[in-house]
Amino acid sequence: MSWGTELWDKFDDVLGHTQKGVDVCEKFSQFTKERCSIELEYANKLKRLSRSYLSKKKEDEELTSSKGFFAMAKEINDIAGQHETISESLQANVWNESQNLMQELKQERKKALQECSKFLGLLQNQFSQLDKAKKNSEKAFREMEKANESYRKTNEDQNMSRNEVEKAKQLFQQKQQAYEQSKQDYAAEVQKTNSVQREHYNTLMPQVFSNLEIMEEKRVAKMKALIVATAEIEKSTLPILNRCIEDMIKGASIVNFQQEKQMVIDCYKTGFVIPSDITFEDISSSVNCKTNIYPSMHGTGSSKKERKRPGLFGILGGGSKEEGIQKDDYSHLPPNQQMRQLTAKTDELKAALAKEMLERDALLKMQDVYRKNSSLGDPKIVAKQLDEKSLQLDQLSQELKKYEEFIAEAGKRPVCKANSANANISQSSTLTSNTSAPQKISQSPVKTRSKPVISHKPSLSQRNSRVEPNSEAPKSINLTPIFPTTPPGASKISMPPSQDSFEDDDEFIDGTICTAIYGYDGSTEGSLAMKAGDELTVVEKDEGDGWVLVRTGKGQQGYVPATYIKYNE
Repeated sequence: MSWGTELWDKFDDVLGHTQKGVDVCEKFSQFTKERCSIELEYANKLKRLSRSYLSKKKEDEELTSSKGFFAMAKEINDIAGQHETISESLQANVWNESQNLMQELKQERKKALQECSKFLGLLQNQFSQLDKAKKNSEKAFREMEKANESYRKTNEDQNMSRNEVEKAKQLFQQKQQAYEQSKQDYAAEVQKTNSVQREHYNTLMPQVFSNLEIMEEKRVAKMKALIVATAEIEKSTLPILNRCIEDMIKGASIVNFQQEKQMVIDCYKTGFVIPSDITFEDISSSVNCKTNIYPSMHGTGSSKKERKRPGLFGILGGGSKEEGIQKDDYSHLPPNQQMRQLTAKTDELKAALAKEMLERDALLKMQDVYRKNSSLGDPKIVAKQLDEKSLQLDQLSQELKKYEEFIAEAGKRPVCKANSANANISQSSTLTSNTSAPQKISQSPVKTRSKPVISHKPSLSQRNSRVEPNSEAPKSINLTPIFPTTPPGASKISMPPSQDSFEDDDEFIDGTICTAIYGYDGSTEGSLAMKAGDELTVVEKDEGDGWVLVRTGKGQQGYVPATYIKYNE
């Protein structure tokens, strides 16, 4: 069953049906184009929204609810990237194909219409020839009948001469011969017309219908494939989108009131005890009642000795000449604040000391390699660097010992009491002395993955030299630094700075873009393979162990050596 046999007399209707198919293909192409624009615009707006709400200040990430919100905003940025991928894939794999299909359909349909017009023209021409032959035959027949009637009348008329009768007879015979000839011509045209008509309806037009049928079959199959391709493109992004949603839920699990409550206590607790009850003083029995037991907040009702005396105001308040001076042992702060600052300082020195020791170990191994193979580098240069490292280690060790002694002394410091008259002032003074916002307290769960071990690192001379985009890290040196046992992502608590301390580290925001300057195979567990020139997003910075947690544009995440990348401006 085909269009050529079933619809031989409905060519115009079939042609109209194919035009509807072309219109559907054109609508699908336009729909895909507009969807690509919408997906791209949506992705750009989502990215701008996410970036506008991601804070660049560390203090904005103190609260667990802030951490959950920022985690959600980061995942929204990744979701925007997937919508951008959908737009690019649809334009490359669906819209372009639909455009090509539409052009092919229009050309094939135009060709079929031209062939049909040609074949119909031949058939109509043959019908014209047949009609002409038929008319000639009918005319010859009428003339023959007229000549026969004239001959019959002439032959029956007795007044006509024999010569006139013979003329009429000859005319009749001529007309009769002419009729027979036109009759034969007409019969020949009938046979020819039948032959042309059979060829038209049995061979030529069925071929045209077949071409249209094949064109429609290809259109329907291609449209089906394009619709499936659209769904597959959407489906390919679902795993990453689901992962982003799961990460949002994990970010929401960080939000915890108990942790925020403890954070407020840790940030603002002074360590002073609640003031004791005020004793009643009998004024009538008092010998000297000139002293006002309630000092004025403006300092007008107290003596000079009272304004200078040490105590709650001497620690928190104002009036001391040393108010704006920061001491190394933080003794100008309340007990708890002092202990937190000292602990934070010792942790910072320990981390710096561990980092310097790792670098020293790496230099020792590098010096050993250079001694074995002088073509790789000069061991004397490394020896100078080792001397500098030793000096830095000594300085850090002395500094660490000093602060450990401060901690020991602070532990022996007696707890001060505040009287009830100064309670309100002490509370306001405590808030004043801690105007700096508390630093970030990490509440994220400890990750169980371990950091990989570097199989090779570039030498100092190679690190300082210009690196081409596709260059690989030198593989002739095998350095395996010893990394601390603390797993990446372990929670750390840093103490808030006091009003007199502004020694903040350089702000580092997750999402910083970096570029790989060396290739890395990522063969160890937890690491990520990369090529020189790859752009990556920093998830966690180097915490002194030589590794950085990064993420690719496709959502893959892992650790890479810190010396193998450089941060973009």
